[in-house]
Amino acid sequence: MKGTREVVGLMSIDAFTADQGTPADVVEPAPAGKRDAWAQLLAELDWWVEQHGSAYVPQQATSRLVDGKPYPLGLRLTTRRHEHRTGKLSADRARELEGRPGWSWSGFAPRSEQTWTTQLQTVRAYADEHGTLDGLETAHPVAARWLRQQRATSAELSTAQRRELAAIPGALEQRKTRLEEFISAMQAWIAQDPSRDASQVRLSTVAQIDDVQVPIGKRAEYVRGRYAAGRLPSETVDAIAALPGWDWTPAKTRAAARAKAAAARAAAAQEAESPGPRVHPNIRAEAAVARAVPGQGQDGAPVAAAQ
Repeated sequence: MKGTREVVGLMSIDAFTADQGTPADVVEPAPAGKRDAWAQLLAELDWWVEQHGSAYVPQQATSRLVDGKPYPLGLRLTTRRHEHRTGKLSADRARELEGRPGWSWSGFAPRSEQTWTTQLQTVRAYADEHGTLDGLETAHPVAARWLRQQRATSAELSTAQRRELAAIPGALEQRKTRLEEFISAMQAWIAQDPSRDASQVRLSTVAQIDDVQVPIGKRAEYVRGRYAAGRLPSETVDAIAALPGWDWTPAKTRAAARAKAAAARAAAAQEAESPGPRVHPNIRAEAAVARAVPGQGQDGAPVAAAQ
């Protein structure tokens, strides 16, 4: 078992022998003779595909012995992915890697590739049904978040993946961020009624913008939380602060303030209805009768004169 650990480098014995199914004892050295670095990489990757059926290589995995040492295939492929992401890998070399079965620029395992396909199908089905990707955020938030990630890392997508996304109208177009969408929805919601302003938005408020429902109440609280944490860009802070009636105070704090103000108004109204010292209603009634009929109480009984 010690020999296994030496060959697979930082991979665990269980991961290599159980998942990959290739004991270290039978890993043969690479063919002798000098190769250039790129040819060596492809040769080791092809060997890996023969052994494991896929070009998915864990980052710390090694292949055959080269110059007496395990070849760091996983790390070398990670470097090539970085070069591709930064535009330093030639198109010819990128195509050579993409031609290997199971190759992924993300470097994720097959399970992640399945997730990619599942989310792609969700986005495609939504676009086919609605003719647009507007509203995807509300209908399928997980798929919408996945799609944003694909746009942000489009340089890492394979040619086949880019082709799949490009077939969906608008899938690779940069769209409004959630913050931009929130600001637009708030502006539209306020414009629908001249008496409205941002102070009237409650947690349950939903804006109907064309055929899309935007939960502006919940997003307002999300925005306030980001602001409190110092995670909003200054230009976004300025745009939101410009909304009529906007307040950065969280909803719970504002609700407590409204409740306190309402209680104060109710107390003031009650005080206005009852001027003077507050006395029991029966005492006030008896006093009223005494004023009307001197010397007689409410029940007609004599009332003693004040000393």
